[in-house]
Amino acid sequence: MKVSFRHFSPGEKIPVEGFLKERKLSKYFSRETAAAVVCVGELLAGARPDPATPAYYGMGVVEHESFGLDSIAAASAGPDGRFSQARFVEEGFMSVPPLNQFKVLYNMPLCFVSIVFGLKGDNAAMYSSASGLLAQAILAPSFPVLIGAGKSHPDGSVSAAFSLADKADLEALLPEAAGKEAIALFQRRDNA
Repeated sequence: MKVSFRHFSPGEKIPVEGFLKERKLSKYFSRETAAAVVCVGELLAGARPDPATPAYYGMGVVEHESFGLDSIAAASAGPDGRFSQARFVEEGFMSVPPLNQFKVLYNMPLCFVSIVFGLKGDNAAMYSSASGLLAQAILAPSFPVLIGAGKSHPDGSVSAAFSLADKADLEALLPEAAGKEAIALFQRRDNA
């Protein structure tokens, strides 16, 4: 099973542009999404997968990346420091950048991987569970599957990993998946 795993330090540039036909697309990316696109690009090494390839992704527990939510909350506080619905509507909500919605949804890394690499097959994004990710992928309608995971770490770094795997590869991972985050399935298997 070939795996591409990447970890990017806080503030480190993620070299996603080389994998994009439309570079403006990256403005919708969180750092985790950019890392996911880089991993798939490196895994495929310029080859295009069959558009029907199933794809599955597990997002990590901590979504640390700041999207300005702290300033939105601060703008929504009343004079007593408590949340004010009126201030949220008048000031806090108005400070929400319109692209934030694309960056905080847990299915965005897989959505953008599918767009960038032309995938149209069965897909699912889930939150965190290695066992859940494997269970979904094992039930894929065809193989190989593109399976991946990502995580935004508390220190601001991000990790992502992807693999093209057969059913036997996935079944072999089941014993070590219990109670782990999806990204843990890939961390020691990088060979891209």
